[in-house]
Amino acid sequence: VRLVGSEMCIRDRSNSPRRCRWIKFKAHGSNAGNVYVGDSNVSASNGYPLNKTEEFEVNFWFAGGTVPMSNFYVDAAANAEYLYWFAILDG
Repeated sequence: VRLVGSEMCIRDRSNSPRRCRWIKFKAHGSNAGNVYVGDSNVSASNGYPLNKTEEFEVNFWFAGGTVPMSNFYVDAAANAEYLYWFAILDG
């Protein structure tokens, strides 16, 4: 995340409207503050917080569905923070 308060959309490299079956997020170990995962309105007050030791995953496929990759956004508590993600996509 380049700047605090400037949420960034998470997309696959093709920038196509792909659907996500499963996704895992992990904050970078050198981050100074939290990163926040959520929808297009993500912020420190309404995002899912991850500090530099945390990760979480969501399995939509297990629940019988998928969601568009464009639903995921990230923001951070400090400039130049990093969030890794790995996803299983349809197609």
